[in-house]
Amino acid sequence: MLEVMPDKPEIVHTLTAQPAYSPSRDRITLPHLSQFESADEYFGTLYHELVHSTGAPRRLNRFAAAEGDRVEKYSFEELVAEFGAAFLCGFAGIENQNTEALQASYIEGWARVFRKDNRVLVRAASAAQRAADYIRGKIPAAAAEQPAAAAEVVSVQG
Repeated sequence: MLEVMPDKPEIVHTLTAQPAYSPSRDRITLPHLSQFESADEYFGTLYHELVHSTGAPRRLNRFAAAEGDRVEKYSFEELVAEFGAAFLCGFAGIENQNTEALQASYIEGWARVFRKDNRVLVRAASAAQRAADYIRGKIPAAAAEQPAAAAEVVSVQG
């Protein structure tokens, strides 16, 4: 899957407990595979961070039209990243009850921020699908530069 993603961010492995995507460096920092309980958890985390990277201006530009307060922006982006990771795990054939339970719990936790807006899950899932399609090389780089539909243009910078 990584070989078809256009304009991939740099991926660095280090002894860390905090995987992250840095928009300013366009870099994903991940713990080493040996630090995860399973390869499934490693790939779930990698996919989560890759989805974050699709928000960058030179990819899908999801960060540009962020709405809401800081907590809402961050929460929405975390929902997008976790939905996208779940979609990519499914596409890659990763079926692990522990990983799926962690993803569901993570999504539920961030979704609580949006109790007043039940449409947010649909918007997040839509943006996540677009991110997953980009990572899978299903959205040409030139098309990715076009503005996304309004329902997909809500996000946050890390």
